[in-house]
Amino acid sequence: TSFYKYASSKTITDTIIRYGGHIRAYDPKTKVEDIAIFKTKEEALLSSDALIILSDWDEFKVPDFEYISKHLNCKVIFDGFNLYLNSNLEQFGINYFYIGKSNESYKISLCICKFIR
Repeated sequence: TSFYKYASSKTITDTIIRYGGHIRAYDPKTKVEDIAIFKTKEEALLSSDALIILSDWDEFKVPDFEYISKHLNCKVIFDGFNLYLNSNLEQFGINYFYIGKSNESYKISLCICKFIR
């Protein structure tokens, strides 16, 4: 969004880039340097290793998990808004990590290390 430079999503994307990662994003309301912005969320997902939810827009609340599972290289979702807590993602083979609840931070740290090495 227009407040991207002040958002926690900037901290996350900057960290991924600092460790050699690449960002493929869908956000029709922003233009950000160093990040590839795509016109659709489906296009941004192609060839991605993980899906990180950093917005609670309505269009993200009811995703096509079958499409996500089919097109993610590593079937993992990091959900910064806990949008999919009650979804049965195991049936799609998706590893799901929600942020901000109980003991998930340890698991998330281990998984992120796997992606940036």
